[in-house]
Amino acid sequence: WISDQEGKKLFIYDATKVPPQPKGHVELSIRGHGWVTFSLDGKYAYSHAPDIFDAKTKELAGTFKDEQGNPVASSKFIEVHFSDGKVVQMGNEFGLGRK
Repeated sequence: WISDQEGKKLFIYDATKVPPQPKGHVELSIRGHGWVTFSLDGKYAYSHAPDIFDAKTKELAGTFKDEQGNPVASSKFIEVHFSDGKVVQMGNEFGLGRK
């Protein structure tokens, strides 16, 4: 997934092919700096926009919002999983592949 930054799109490629093959794109709600990452389980794609995409279907799955219901850019978040009060898994802002 690659952001065009100016046109409010994320372009999607099949990176299992060499060279990577285009698979389409998704529309973003805002322009921005081009940040992209995925949930730890790989189910969701997040960008600099408040948009949350289902990584499999490429459909909009939700929108990050603050306590007043205003959209919040997802590049401000990291994902942290806890078990018995201890951190057991943590994502980052780099969108690294995980299994």
